[in-house]
Amino acid sequence: MKYAINLFWLTLFGLGACETVVDVDIPREAPKLVVNSFIGVDMPVVVTVSQSKFVLSNEPLQVVSGAEVVLLEDEQVVATLAETHPNDNTINAATGFYATEFAPSAGRSYTLRVSKSGFESVEATALITSPISITNLRYDTTTTTYEQFDESTGNFTTVQELSLNQVWLGIDDPGDEENFYEVLVQRYSISYNFEQDDEGNFVITDTFRILSPIPLVSDDPVVNDNDDFFGDDDGSSSNGVFMFSDEIFNGRLYTFNFNVNQTFGFGQEQESEYFITLRTLSEAQYRYILSASLQQETEANPFAEPVPVFNNVQGGYGIFVGYSADVDTVVVE
Repeated sequence: MKYAINLFWLTLFGLGACETVVDVDIPREAPKLVVNSFIGVDMPVVVTVSQSKFVLSNEPLQVVSGAEVVLLEDEQVVATLAETHPNDNTINAATGFYATEFAPSAGRSYTLRVSKSGFESVEATALITSPISITNLRYDTTTTTYEQFDESTGNFTTVQELSLNQVWLGIDDPGDEENFYEVLVQRYSISYNFEQDDEGNFVITDTFRILSPIPLVSDDPVVNDNDDFFGDDDGSSSNGVFMFSDEIFNGRLYTFNFNVNQTFGFGQEQESEYFITLRTLSEAQYRYILSASLQQETEANPFAEPVPVFNNVQGGYGIFVGYSADVDTVVVE
């Protein structure tokens, strides 16, 4: 045994003595414009502009202020975007955040052109296809218990209410092309900030009405048998979005079923309306989301193969894509 131990250390020291340090010179490219925008039917157009950075850089993202951002519809200029603040719409804020009230239409082609002194100008084109309508929407309900603030007593009370449980959503898929979809469910919640008065009662100091996605879970074949399914491994979607292609139901009416995983925060009040959305995505948007997600999953693994994120911006980096949507409202009372 003693001999084996000595041999181990001898081998280890020998490996250390043979170590060679090699300096690799990674060339630095001039920074390029990075443009990101997802445009939807009848929605204001918002664009973020930043600049690329060296692959080994730990510096934070650098926004590009003062750029010229022009939007074209079918090759005709329809808007020049103004740089604004994303929260209060302050004009000329140095944020790299550009917006216009112009709202795109389905069936049209849009081109985004961005230029800034010191950078190569960039351009990208996106087509917004017509939405695929939701058909044969069905659902069932369940009873949910949560704590709700009672203004009359200044305290919290236990409330039981009906909430959405399982949903069956019909997709009439065209058979002459590959299609990509996104399903999400949203609901408004009312949240409060509280203070206690001198008598120990809670008093509302501020109220927030927030539209948020609801986590979903499904054992549908789209989840289990579709190589292009986007979601968690257990068939859930913690961010409230399922994304998939028509790989297993191309050209036919398909009913996608899933469950709504209700969550209630302390001091939240839920409204009775649910907004169920079926988005029709472009292939470019689908590929971008898949590749960006995979890159995030592997970036901390030094042994994983590099994952290039899909890019459709000519002369720079980023993504410019369009989507359309059909929304059904379900009221559960």
